Amino acid sequence: MRKIYRFLLKLKYWQYVLLFFTAIMAVNIVLSNLPFVDVSGIYMLFDKMHVAVVFVVAVVVAPIIETLVFQTLPLKYGYKLLKNKLGFRRCAWPLMIASAAVFAAQHTYSASYVMAMIVIGMGFAFAYHVGRKRRQSPTVAVMLIHACMNLAGIAGYIAERITG
Repeated sequence: MRKIYRFLLKLKYWQYVLLFFTAIMAVNIVLSNLPFVDVSGIYMLFDKMHVAVVFVVAVVVAPIIETLVFQTLPLKYGYKLLKNKLGFRRCAWPLMIASAAVFAAQHTYSASYVMAMIVIGMGFAFAYHVGRKRRQSPTVAVMLIHACMNLAGIAGYIAERITG
């Protein structure tokens, strides 16, 4: 694990963002194609809104708000509280798990979707953690990763609707 961690710290910023996007997207594709993961709830939501509204909300607004609320607040300020104020030395994993759980709890389209979002939330939390260690704006990196993920999801939804 240390070798992977060192490798991630040595990457250029754009490589780190692209690597995390690719890894989280691959996991997302696998999870959303499992027979027991129900993603129809999000498509029903999309069907009720104009595609431009879906785009703005999913690709611009949601990544900004969700990254600030579900990664930056619990991780940045959680580290400060647990490490600096309470003296805990190793608090990254519990904070990342908490961040992922809260992120997933907000995506309640179905129970199976919530479980899949815990895994995706862990990816976002780990990307934030690595970005924090790199000292290169982890909030912006996770926002970019999240926005690209949502953009890919919307593109897939539109392609599915066009092809029937």
